[in-house]
Amino acid sequence: MRPRPENLEPAQVLGYLGSDKVLYCTLACAATQGESGARPVDHDEYQALADSGAVDPAALVCPACGSDYPAPPAGEDDLKS
Repeated sequence: MRPRPENLEPAQVLGYLGSDKVLYCTLACAATQGESGARPVDHDEYQALADSGAVDPAALVCPACGSDYPAPPAGEDDLKS
């Protein structure tokens, strides 16, 4: 049985969530804030975290360094309109 193509695509990382519940732009950036164990967050997990209030969906840049996140969260295009 051959795997379906959608099972082969890697999840797009939106940021790295530290134990402090802050979303950082890169793992290196998280590590500079003492969060070397930050884990990657994909779109689906980000949406669940935003819906639960665990992350601020209005935050468009990394709170530690001010850089953009690797990929824009869903709906960011709506903010530019």
